[in-house]
Amino acid sequence: MFTLGLENKLRELVKESINLIKYGVKVVDVEKKQKNTVNIRMVSGDHIETCRWAALKSGIINEKEMNDKMVVMNGADFRYKIGSDNFKIEEDGSFEWTPNSS
Repeated sequence: MFTLGLENKLRELVKESINLIKYGVKVVDVEKKQKNTVNIRMVSGDHIETCRWAALKSGIINEKEMNDKMVVMNGADFRYKIGSDNFKIEEDGSFEWTPNSS
C-alpha cells in the first residue's frame, strides 16, 4: 500500500492575469488592499477542494472567502440557486436554462 499526492501548479502568469483583470494592475499591494474593479468567479468540473485551492492560489478568492458557501459551491448547489427546475442537461452535454420569471 502507498499514498500518492499530486500537485498541479498554476500556469505561468495566471495570478498576474487575475490581478490585472480584478484590480487593473499585475501586482497587488496587499497592504493597500486595492478595491476590486471586477468580481471574478471560476467554474470548474474539479472536486470542490481542488477548486478552492486553485481559486485561492490564483487570487480569485481570499482566505476569508475559502469556506463561504456563497463563494465556493458545488454544481448541485449552483443549479439550485439558479432554479434547478429551469436547468436541463442534454445527453450531448449541452444545457438549456431558463431564468426564473419571478
